[in-house]
Amino acid sequence: MRISVVVPVYNGERYLGACLESIADAVARLPTRRRTELEVIVCDNWSTDASHSTAQAVEFGCASRIVRPERHEENRTRNWRTGLAEACGEWSMMLHADDLMSAGALTALLHATESREGQRAALIVGRHRTFEDDARPSGLRT
Repeated sequence: MRISVVVPVYNGERYLGACLESIADAVARLPTRRRTELEVIVCDNWSTDASHSTAQAVEFGCASRIVRPERHEENRTRNWRTGLAEACGEWSMMLHADDLMSAGALTALLHATESREGQRAALIVGRHRTFEDDARPSGLRT
């Protein structure tokens, strides 16, 4: 397994579907043979909304699973730790429930991990954009 994408969530139903669909879209853009190099782990911190069923409804096209800590963790970073501990990949990335993955992100990440520089790297950083308007991505700011 090359890359594990970990999505921690607690009551993130509002955005989670779009987040997970963006990951599924990025997986779908990969050649079928490359999809075996990925896994998606949704770590649900015992949400009381429909986050769990939202995660169950998504087909990623690669290995995926939903995990939970033993009990609800008040400290969200403990939920993060639970998800990351489940990761089997050589590389891990965390995408929060209100984040979207760009369509070419996994292609770029796989390429980066295979590059000569990636062989020596401990961290690969991508571009991050924040949008101010909840309704539609607009008002780009750094």
